[in-house]
Amino acid sequence: MPLKSPQKSRRLLALHRQIKPVVIRIRNPMIFRIYTRLEVAGVHAGLPIWHNHSSPLILSCDRLQQNARGLVSPDQVEAPGYGFIACYHGSDPCLAIGHIKRQSMSKMQFISTQPVTKKIAVALSLAAFLMAGSARSQSPTNTTLTLPNMPLHDPWMLVNEPDKTYYLYTSNIPKLSGTAGTGTMVYRSHDLKHWQPPVMVFHTSEMHWAQQGAWAPEVHRWRGKYYLFTTVHDDTKPLPPGRNAPHPTYRRGTISAVSDSPLGPFHPLNPEGPLPPADFMALDGTLYVDPDQKPWLVYAHEWLQKTDGSMEAVPLADDLSRSAGDPIFLFKASDAPWFDKTMVPSTKSEQYVTDGPELYRTHDGHLLMLWSSYGTDDKYIQTIARSQSGTLKGPWQQLDPLVYEDSGHGMLFKSFDGSLMLILHRPFRNARGKIYAMKDAGDHLEVLNERTDLD
Repeated sequence: MPLKSPQKSRRLLALHRQIKPVVIRIRNPMIFRIYTRLEVAGVHAGLPIWHNHSSPLILSCDRLQQNARGLVSPDQVEAPGYGFIACYHGSDPCLAIGHIKRQSMSKMQFISTQPVTKKIAVALSLAAFLMAGSARSQSPTNTTLTLPNMPLHDPWMLVNEPDKTYYLYTSNIPKLSGTAGTGTMVYRSHDLKHWQPPVMVFHTSEMHWAQQGAWAPEVHRWRGKYYLFTTVHDDTKPLPPGRNAPHPTYRRGTISAVSDSPLGPFHPLNPEGPLPPADFMALDGTLYVDPDQKPWLVYAHEWLQKTDGSMEAVPLADDLSRSAGDPIFLFKASDAPWFDKTMVPSTKSEQYVTDGPELYRTHDGHLLMLWSSYGTDDKYIQTIARSQSGTLKGPWQQLDPLVYEDSGHGMLFKSFDGSLMLILHRPFRNARGKIYAMKDAGDHLEVLNERTDLD
């Protein structure tokens, strides 16, 4: 995207050497013609938006710049009108000057009415700089988040040694990441307590097979690169129903994507299909590498297709782009102990859910699997199983659940000080992250306490 710098004002630069106004011209004349970006070193505060029909809020100009369509979610501006937008480019304040030409249920477009003159650019740049300083001094917490105010469904923690940073992945929420569309976003922290606002790292628009969902993202470092696994679906593409399937079934499966950085961008390895068989309605795939360094995808085969949902696994090619063999069965949801204990004869139809697998090898070699389902009270449960052979093929013995309270889809990680922790979401709806201190007891795990100090 070509950049043109307006002639610098010597007087302004003499007073504010940190300011660098830049006019960015986007070539598509139908969309977002011109906006002004202001670079101010070290400013991380979000700035309010001025608009004649809306309340102050925050946008991310770097995302508008990357997205040639210039889309903004409908809750960000209430009605068409003219105004200028003060926001930020990464950590730098920026300005957008334009006209909201169209509003619909799904998108808006900003179009400038005239080129930005040097005088206007300089004046508004200075205003944004002053607003940034005010926002930073008055609201120092605006740029950090904590778990109670971070929407977080199906959390996945990458403990990244190269930069000593925790990366916490979840499905993209446009009004938080500043980027419209379906995909994956990530929060970052150095202490598990204070988190940076999320950024989008993967967009499903690169997928051809399906573009909805982007559920349960997880990122693994494998042979020098970072690999994202996430579940996409297409509810307009029906699949053959399973035996006694209680609901319609459609395309759903886990795909893989790759990047050189945990911040992405991640690009799909196979845009044409998922890793499990394409006629399986599957989700929540997780990477497992066996003792022979052979990669597998362990996934949940949907109760929507199976009635009694199951855990299955498929071997992967070394580059993680495709399956490398036939899937194997691990166990079914109704094997969970709480079902057998409470089952009574009735006419009620029972569906058994499998969600959120993750494999963990204990200090003495036992192979455990975290997974989630629903209890008899229809609340989410974080439970666990143990392989009696110590291998992926099992057989698998179901253990008592770890956490109730409508909690689940957890994963284990070790902090930089070596502590074993569990992160999960609670409740299922309007989910937030909860972290627990854990004990590796060899043939099982023990919950020590909830780390409320990290809330």
